[in-house]
Amino acid sequence: MINRLILSLISAMCFLSPLNAILTVAVIGDSISYPHPVTYEQGWPSLVSNKYGWDLHNYSIGGSTTETLMERLVRAIEETDPDMVIITLGINDGCVGLPMQTVYMNIAKAIHYAHKQHIMVLVGTVDIQAFGWNGEKYAENFQQLYQLLHMSYKHQAKFFPFMTWNMETDKTFWSGSDPVHPNALGHELIAYEIGKLEYLWVRE
Repeated sequence: MINRLILSLISAMCFLSPLNAILTVAVIGDSISYPHPVTYEQGWPSLVSNKYGWDLHNYSIGGSTTETLMERLVRAIEETDPDMVIITLGINDGCVGLPMQTVYMNIAKAIHYAHKQHIMVLVGTVDIQAFGWNGEKYAENFQQLYQLLHMSYKHQAKFFPFMTWNMETDKTFWSGSDPVHPNALGHELIAYEIGKLEYLWVRE
C-alpha cells in the first residue's frame, strides 16, 4: 500500500514544474495547430504560450496525420529537449479513414516514447462524429479510441477536449464557410481547455 502511494506521488510530481520555471513545449498537430487560417498570434499555441511564458516550438503540419507523429516527436526532442509535448492530431486521420488500430498505436507509441524521456504529454481528443466523416459507426469507434487511450495511459498522459464541438450547434467557432478550421474564438476555446490543466505546470 505504501509503495503504491509513493509511486502515485512520484507520478503526479512528474507533471509539476518549479515555481516560475519556463517550460520548453513542443506542439505536434495539423493545420489547426499551425494555425490556419487565423494569424499565428490568434492561434491557441500563441495564446497559451504567452499566458504561461512557454518557450514553444511548433511542429504542426497542415494536412498531417498520426502517421508522421513519431518522426516529428523524435525530431522535436532532439532539437528542443522539451519539458512537455502537446499532441493534437486525429482529424485528418478520420478524414482519410485510417484504421482505428493504426491511429491508436501511433498515438500510444508517442505517449510511451515521450514518457520514457520524462516528458509531460498532453493529448487533444477529437470527436469525428462532430464532422460526420466516414459514417456513424466509424465516428463512434473513433470516439472510443480516445476513451481507450485515456484508460490505458492515464498515468502517462493528460487528455483535454481539442476538437469536440458539433458544427451544427457551435458555428460561432468556425472560420466563415470553412467547416473544419476554428476562428479566433475557437482558438480561445481550445486555449481555455488547455488552461484547465494549469495545475500541471504552475504552482500557486
